[in-house]
Amino acid sequence: MLRRRTHYRVSVIVPVFEPRFLDEALASIAAQRRPADEIIVVDDGSRQRAKVRRIVAAHAGVTGIEQDNGGAGAARNTGIRASSGELIAFLDADDAWLPALLSEQIGLLDRTGADLVYADAWLQDGSGHPRGRFMEKAPSSGKVTVEALLSQTCTVLTSSVVARRTALVAAGLFDPQIRRGQDFDLWLRLASRGASIQYARRPLLKRRVHASNLSGTPSQELERALAILDKAAASLDLSERERHAAVSRRGRLHTDWMRERGKEHLIRREYALAHQCLSYVQSSIPSWKLRATLLGLRVAPQLVRAVVHSRWP
Repeated sequence: MLRRRTHYRVSVIVPVFEPRFLDEALASIAAQRRPADEIIVVDDGSRQRAKVRRIVAAHAGVTGIEQDNGGAGAARNTGIRASSGELIAFLDADDAWLPALLSEQIGLLDRTGADLVYADAWLQDGSGHPRGRFMEKAPSSGKVTVEALLSQTCTVLTSSVVARRTALVAAGLFDPQIRRGQDFDLWLRLASRGASIQYARRPLLKRRVHASNLSGTPSQELERALAILDKAAASLDLSERERHAAVSRRGRLHTDWMRERGKEHLIRREYALAHQCLSYVQSSIPSWKLRATLLGLRVAPQLVRAVVHSRWP
């Protein structure tokens, strides 16, 4: 039987590059029913360093660290190394926790003996308009394993993560060489080491999805996922099932990437390149809409561009 702890020391790490929503993020930490023991904001080469300093100074008990830009993973590593908590919680500067996140996530971690726990989130755009739930778009189902992560049966939302320091350190922390997708890379390494990862289906935070957040454009998100899959295939000792999951997902992601690249070429009036990318997609996943788009690119490319541009996020 698991023996429950009466108290953990919890450190919250907040990497920031764009401080637009930082004040709200820090306020959401202060509003936790179970207070954090330590809050560290790592300014990762922000162009608005004076603003970050003012916001940090306005929140009691928050420690600020400044560094040259190295990416979110490098910033989180800096925060982890400077922290003293047995548990590490992550919150991106443009997201906000609901008041129960720490208490519920620590309870889940303690009850299950997990090394890492994560949760669902309410999605909203930069203006605060609701966009559904994270797990509606990226579901988690069944046990979190290397295969489940590779096949996207389970998707970890970093701003909801509470993890044991010992597990993060043993896995090597975030890879600072990876500018985007370094969190997915770390979850894969944790799972490959046999770490227990659990999740809560209740939304415990608000996650903003907007043009200036860390995820980048759709094609950049897909590029980073492809790079992580390639790294996993080369560096992890994958089973036959896990390797099959990686290859299958890579094929789907590459097709999605070609679709997004086709749209980008189209917006830039690079019609021949757009036709080339979208022809690849049509050969992989045929559809009458895409067939009509390809025909339109031949006879009326400017009209097709106008239609796509009107729907461009």
